[in-house]
Amino acid sequence: MGGLTANATLHQDAWQKGNHFYQEKQYDSAAYYFEQIASAKPADATPFYNLGNTYYRLNKVGLAVLNYERALKRRPSYKEASDNLLLAQSRIPGNVHSKQEDIFFMRWWKAITAPQLIMVWSVLSLLFFISLIGLLLYRRLKKDQVNIRPQMIGAITLLWLLALLLAFSSAYAVLSDVKGVVVAGNAMLMPDNGKSKTAVNVPEGITLKMRDKKGNRYEVELPDGTIGLIQEDAVQLVD
Repeated sequence: MGGLTANATLHQDAWQKGNHFYQEKQYDSAAYYFEQIASAKPADATPFYNLGNTYYRLNKVGLAVLNYERALKRRPSYKEASDNLLLAQSRIPGNVHSKQEDIFFMRWWKAITAPQLIMVWSVLSLLFFISLIGLLLYRRLKKDQVNIRPQMIGAITLLWLLALLLAFSSAYAVLSDVKGVVVAGNAMLMPDNGKSKTAVNVPEGITLKMRDKKGNRYEVELPDGTIGLIQEDAVQLVD
């Protein structure tokens, strides 16, 4: 398991105290200071990574998974957080396995429309659009001096539309990619069909796909594709 990451430029006193208590194995005190830093700097992945490590040491698997997920949301390439997330998930009793993998072209589509790529596709779409407008204006103003082939305009138009499609798809992925983590030890998933009262236990630490809010319950989807309702206080959002 990876160690803590220090950041002397952010709330130096809190960092020092958090690291000190962590090294002294006083993990409750360490969590207190790291929570303060995470609240003050919510865009920084580092305090969430440190919180994940701290809660892992406290054997609070749900909170450990939650904070590793939060660190990865802020920095998807955070390898230490990704490795430690897998380590924490390995301690989930009765873990719910993911449903069967998507076929190759669905995996490919999800990869190129991932939420973190929205800025890439948006910028490319804007650049292609500006290039297209520039070419059309140049062709109109300098039509007797330059020969711009229709194929070039068609190619840039196609690239612009493709980048625009990918940007919208990535934006949709951002809106639909809302996760939550079970942080309660005895969370129950109730069917959402109104016909059965049979509930199933959902292990602490399971990452859920959040679908809707219904009163004091969330409609969620388990990794295996099962959909149901879970109490609001049993889940914390990966925000």
